[in-house]
Amino acid sequence: MDQKTIHKLLDNIAERNMPASVDILPGLQSQLDKPIRASASPLRYPSNAAAILVACLLFVATTVYAIVQLQIQDPALDESMVTQINLSQTIDDIAVTVDWAYADANRIVIAYSMSDEDNPLDAAIPTNQLWDSEGHRFLSVPVGYHLDQPLPEMLRGNLHYDASIVKGEPESLDLRLRLRGDFSFEFSVPFIPGVRIVRQPVIENAGLGVNLEWAIITPSMTRVFICYDTPNDDTWVPSLRVEFDGHPIGLEPGAHILGMKTNNEDANGRPCREHFFLDTYDELPNQVTFLVRHLQTATYYSEESMQRAAEVLAGHGIESEVVRNGHLPPVSYILSFTLPPTIDYVEFDRIWDEALLAAGEPLSGESIEGPWEITVDLP
Repeated sequence: MDQKTIHKLLDNIAERNMPASVDILPGLQSQLDKPIRASASPLRYPSNAAAILVACLLFVATTVYAIVQLQIQDPALDESMVTQINLSQTIDDIAVTVDWAYADANRIVIAYSMSDEDNPLDAAIPTNQLWDSEGHRFLSVPVGYHLDQPLPEMLRGNLHYDASIVKGEPESLDLRLRLRGDFSFEFSVPFIPGVRIVRQPVIENAGLGVNLEWAIITPSMTRVFICYDTPNDDTWVPSLRVEFDGHPIGLEPGAHILGMKTNNEDANGRPCREHFFLDTYDELPNQVTFLVRHLQTATYYSEESMQRAAEVLAGHGIESEVVRNGHLPPVSYILSFTLPPTIDYVEFDRIWDEALLAAGEPLSGESIEGPWEITVDLP
């Protein structure tokens, strides 16, 4: 890391983390500006600049663990689960590094970083393709790409791929990644097999049937495919919750995502939907519950309804703003809010149900209450 980049990073860290009344940069930068004495020893030691940068990070109360977590940026992964790759290439002053990778039966995750010392980089996911050693291409999956730009000249992010084409239970995957068309990397990553749950019997409630077609459980994701009856030809969407030994998973924002198979039909013409739950576990659960709480069509609320819901959230210390839903007809309103970092997501689930109850009847949209509960004991 050169001095110019370190100066910029110090600036950026200070702006994000230090109170306006505190200014530590002059002292740090005066140390950075001192020449670094070369060592004749074949052993390599951290430079003064790098040591000062670490001290600065610690000074602003950013622990080493938090730094690694910041780079991983995935609700179901931590530094103990990923494999460090650290492969770098430089082409036309652009440096690209594959930082780490992870692979299981549900998905492959690859973290990358890019830098261009002289030019700002576009804050966009670079073009990317991933193949195995036999030339099979992995498809990207929409599980919330992470993209971060700490400086205009730096970019880092995570790429996610569907691992369902992997056959059997190999010990590792030999992968080839291409980024931005010109950068190519080859590396291996350990492969973690999953627990597969097969088709379960149909559960009837409210005159409608719901069943689990399949589910795959891995340490980083639970992937669920359910099919269900509907009362008419409108588009109905299930509200699905998954519980491990009675504890809901994937409640954090961005941790429950509709998969790519959202408009499929089974052999009987019933709609089916795929769900991703990004969550990890210390031990595989003994029992898994798939709970469809209700089926609903697209629902729209008035401004007054959302105001009532906002008041409920405010009563629980969650500030929100009623905003116009400008993308969908008819004229309707939604709530915009940021959850506190210490929120209990099980408790928030209950609070949100309370807020919707206070909102009252929507302008349009229907809901059919369940529940449809499917419980499976794992071997």
